[in-house]
Amino acid sequence: MWFDVTRRSFSIEQILAALRQAESGTPEAELIGRLGISAQTFSRWKKLYGGRHGASYRASGRSSQGFARRSTGIG
Repeated sequence: MWFDVTRRSFSIEQILAALRQAESGTPEAELIGRLGISAQTFSRWKKLYGGRHGASYRASGRSSQGFARRSTGIG
């Protein structure tokens, strides 16, 4: 049997919104099913972003596109 496994990419804002919903009382199982992610992914999100609020995470220099490229001055 063939399974169509697609990799989804969530922005930091989407991840933080999901974590806020979990904190406000929405069952994690419901969020996991709605987002189509595994329990392990949700646990990783809680570990990485759980203690931070969106504004402080954005202020730390990270963007939803990942780390910004730095110019090395070579070339």
